[in-house]
Amino acid sequence: MSLTLSPEILQQVRAEFDPDFYLAANKDVAEAGADPFQHFLIFGAGEGRDPRPDFSMGRYLALHLDVREAGVNPFVHWVTSGRAEGRATDHGLGFQYEVLWADKPIEERMRALRLAQPDRAPDPAQTLSDAANRLAPGRGIHVTVSHDDYSRGVGGVQLCIRLEAEALARRGTDHLHLFPSSAGVMVDVERETPTLGVLLNGTLTGHFTPETVAEALAPALAGRRITVSIHSLIGHPVERTCDMLAALGVTEGFFWLHDYASLCAGYALMRDDVAFCGAPSPDSAACEICSYGRRRRIQLPAHVEVFQRFALTVVAPSQVALDLWSHRFPVRPAASVVHPHARLEPRPVQPSPSVPSADRPLRVGFLGMPSLHKGWPIFADLVRRFAADDRYEFHHLSAVEDPRVPARFTRVAPTPDQPQPMIPAIEALDLDAVVLWALWPETFCIAAHEAVAAGAAILTHTGSGNVAAFVAGEATRGQVLPDEASLRALFASREVATLSRANRKPVLHDLVFSGMVADLIPEAAT
Repeated sequence: MSLTLSPEILQQVRAEFDPDFYLAANKDVAEAGADPFQHFLIFGAGEGRDPRPDFSMGRYLALHLDVREAGVNPFVHWVTSGRAEGRATDHGLGFQYEVLWADKPIEERMRALRLAQPDRAPDPAQTLSDAANRLAPGRGIHVTVSHDDYSRGVGGVQLCIRLEAEALARRGTDHLHLFPSSAGVMVDVERETPTLGVLLNGTLTGHFTPETVAEALAPALAGRRITVSIHSLIGHPVERTCDMLAALGVTEGFFWLHDYASLCAGYALMRDDVAFCGAPSPDSAACEICSYGRRRRIQLPAHVEVFQRFALTVVAPSQVALDLWSHRFPVRPAASVVHPHARLEPRPVQPSPSVPSADRPLRVGFLGMPSLHKGWPIFADLVRRFAADDRYEFHHLSAVEDPRVPARFTRVAPTPDQPQPMIPAIEALDLDAVVLWALWPETFCIAAHEAVAAGAAILTHTGSGNVAAFVAGEATRGQVLPDEASLRALFASREVATLSRANRKPVLHDLVFSGMVADLIPEAAT
C-alpha cells in the first residue's frame, strides 16, 4: 500500500482517524509508545488493522474489489474518494453474515490448535504414584473430569468444579481432577499421544497418558470410595479416558449439562455459529450443510459410549436444559436430576432505596465476555443506535473490553479477595437493566442471577433458555421479548424506562451457590 501522500491528504485522513480506538484495539502499539497514526500508515494498514471502530479494512476491500486490485490503502481511498462516491463500508447483512464471512472452517481451527499446542511429553509415572501415596489413608476421593485446569480458569464450569471440590473437602474427601493437557474444541480423535493433566487436591502433579494415570493411581485408590463427576469431555480422548476410569474401578457417576457438547461438536447448538439449530437428527440436511455436521457424527457417538459404559446420573442446572437434552440424546441415562448452581435469598437488611436525579439517564449494561453466543452483537447494535441519546447510558462489565463499542467499560474480574465481583460492580454503577440476549438456550446463566441479586432488571428473548425461564418466573426480574426488533422498539419508545430502579424498587439478594454434586452424594459415601 502506497505511503506517498500529500500533506493535504494526510491532514484529511488524520482528521478521520481515531487514535484512542487504535491504541485500545492494538495494545502492542500502545505499549511501544508509537504514534498511532504513523503506525497505521506504515504498518497497520498492511496488517489489516482498523483505523476506527466503524471502518473495517477487510470488509471495505471485500466490498470493493477494484480497491483491492489497485493495492491502495482502503481507509485513505474511502476518505479521499470512496465516501464521495457513496461506497459502502458495511454490507448491511447483520452480524450473522459477518461471522460466516470471517469464520475459519472448523477443521482449519482444529489443525491450528494442534500446531499451537502439540502433544507434550508425559511426566514420569513415579511422580504421580508418589503424590497418590501421600494421600491420607481411608479417605474417599472425588474425581472430576473437564476440559481444562479449573484452578487457573475463571469461567462457570471452573467455578462449579471448585465449589464441588470445596464442599466435599469439608466432608473429608480428597479431590482428583483430570483435564486434557492440550486444549481442544471437541472430543479428541487425532492426537497420537494425548496426555491428561492431573491435579490432586488442587495441586498440579503433572501430565500423563490415561494408561499411566490408571496404573499409577489404581493401587493408591484401592479400597477407597470413589465418586465421579464429568463436567466436560471436550479435548479428551474419550475411549481412553473411559478405559482409565474403568481401570480405577468406576462404574457410575454424574454427568453435568453445563452445555450441549454431548449432543454436538458445536456445544451451543448454533448452526455455523450464527443461529440455534435445535439439534436435529445427525443425518438431517441441516447437519449436512452445517460446519459442525461432520464432527457431530464423531462427538455424539463418543458421548453415547460413555453412557453405555457407566451408569450416569445426568445433572442439569435447569429444567430447560434437561428437557432439551432428554429429547435429543439417543440413550436414556441411569437417572436425571435438576440441581441449580445457585439460588437467590433476599438480604436480611435492605439498603434505603436511592432516589436518582430526574435527569439521570437509564443505565443499561452487558455482563461478561463480549462473545457472539452471549449476544454481544445485539447489545453492540443497541449501543450504536442509541449512543447519542442522552436518555440512556450504556455500560460493559467484563474482564475484556471491545473498543469498537462505545459503552462505558468497567473491568470486572475475580480475585482471591473478591471471587464474585460482578454483584458489587452492578450495585456500584447503579445499573437499572442488563441485556442478556444469549443466542442459544442457556443451561443456567450465573450472570442473570447476579443481575437480579444486585437489583438490575433483565432484557432477554424467548430463545435464551434458562435466562428467559428465570425472568419469566417473577415479574420484577425484567422482560422476555420476542425478537430484536421488539428490543429496539422498547428503547425507541422509551418504554424501557419502566425498568428503572426508581420504578421497580428492587429487593436486593445474596447469591447462594450450591455444593454442586456434593449435595447429591450421601454423607456415607464419603
